[in-house]
Amino acid sequence: MQDEHPERPRVFCLSMQRSGTTSVGDWLEAHGFRRAGWPLSFRMGWTRAWMNDDYEAIFSCPEFLQRDAFEDDPWWCPGFHRVLAARFPEAKFVLLTRDPGLWFQSLCHHSGGLNPGQTDIHARIFGRTSELEAMIASRPDLDPTAFNLLSITEHADHYQAVYRRHVADVRSSFATMPQQLFTGELDSPSTFDELCRFLGVARNPAVPIPHANRRTPEMARRLRDHLDARKAPQCG
Repeated sequence: MQDEHPERPRVFCLSMQRSGTTSVGDWLEAHGFRRAGWPLSFRMGWTRAWMNDDYEAIFSCPEFLQRDAFEDDPWWCPGFHRVLAARFPEAKFVLLTRDPGLWFQSLCHHSGGLNPGQTDIHARIFGRTSELEAMIASRPDLDPTAFNLLSITEHADHYQAVYRRHVADVRSSFATMPQQLFTGELDSPSTFDELCRFLGVARNPAVPIPHANRRTPEMARRLRDHLDARKAPQCG
């Protein structure tokens, strides 16, 4: 199947989860882009295809070909940005960053101190596969593809190191092609306006600056319950 909308370069958000991925998708969609976010990616199995190195299953999918803005996984998964840049040399890429400590706090709040998403994929991304395998060996009834099997609250240094490596890897990869990569601070009030200029898109003044997936009291309660149960250090 041929790309149905070849006139506009694709835009891939390479920001790690809890770094404004949904907000970028909201912003691009409000400015006329055809968006693929986590719900579509999960339904299509794109991140599992990434994990299995089956990239053609993603790129040949009609749902992929019909979109031109892509946020959340698998686009930020380790090393995938190099595959995307080689496959789509006209594409544009977006990397929003935030303080690693604040990012980790947000990750902890997202799923009540447990890993977001399917655990085997999370373990692969964050280098915890051996821990998951040991858990499954002791509990054969567990499904490694289930959500939220691993606690993350005790591993602040490890997760923040993974976050820093991802940001550094993306920046290094695009060092020779800076015209393809937009970088900005998630919390800067000018970031989304600057993103429009980078993409050559007229800023719609009626569209408010997005802030999707804000922390909720329910998130905070679930994290407190998790920490109380494990007697783990507070994430913040």
